[in-house]
Amino acid sequence: MRQIFRPCVCGQRSGPVSTRWPFAPQGEPIGCPGQIDSIYSFDHTKPIPLIGCRESVPWPVQLPVYCGKSATLHFKGDPMKFLPTLLVFAAVLLPAVSFAGIGPCDYSTAERAYPGPETVVVMVLPDGTGTPLTEARTLYQEVDATITISLLDCLGVPVPGFPSEDMWLESADGGLAMCVAGSITDENTDANGQAFWAQPLRAGGSSEALTIVIVNGAPLTTNAGLAISFNSPDINGDRLVNLTDVPMFATDFYGSAYMFRSDFHYDGDVNLSDVVLMAQGLGADCP
Repeated sequence: MRQIFRPCVCGQRSGPVSTRWPFAPQGEPIGCPGQIDSIYSFDHTKPIPLIGCRESVPWPVQLPVYCGKSATLHFKGDPMKFLPTLLVFAAVLLPAVSFAGIGPCDYSTAERAYPGPETVVVMVLPDGTGTPLTEARTLYQEVDATITISLLDCLGVPVPGFPSEDMWLESADGGLAMCVAGSITDENTDANGQAFWAQPLRAGGSSEALTIVIVNGAPLTTNAGLAISFNSPDINGDRLVNLTDVPMFATDFYGSAYMFRSDFHYDGDVNLSDVVLMAQGLGADCP
């Protein structure tokens, strides 16, 4: 008995899996040498009938295999004669495969729309009524900081229909306090494997650190982070704008030192424009 695995992005259907050992890119046959007696679905409960099973000859087997799942192949005869092939396969291929879907062979990328060198700032609120990324600010102007992720599998093939809930943003210092699903992409990946962050996030807290793009629980390996900072009238980061945040804002407003966390209308100064945004944000809570 042997198992075949399909390297793919979690939740993405791999397409037909057929015979040629040990692997071939998507759309080409996959299988094993020797005659196969029977094949079971990944839950090991449903035998799938084989048509035209032959010795060492590629033949198609339609089998839906999902990332992190397996199909069990039952061989006729002594499977030990295939042990050398299996050992070579394990030594060469397995280190490059991540069963979480994103691994060291990943080619996915993320970039922000604004090409300038400055860090841009976005004000967020827990209820999602903050500033959209399309209206981010530098010290001197409003800019479009839409983030585009191009999701590619380990073969460099775009991954369409990848669920938005498996792609999200985090701040490198943990200062951005997200509501549940508060920083996921606006939609699933499109036909080109792309998804976007353009709408307001649902979050509180503040962070001047890099923004990290996370896919399937792991940061992108092709990007160290994006120069996008966040602040919020939810100054204490408890995901609720209430009277506990007001004294903190007052301290920053009247203090002599500049406090980024309260510069909601980012212009390098905590002033009356920020008072207005603080007042408008009161009562904002996670959905």
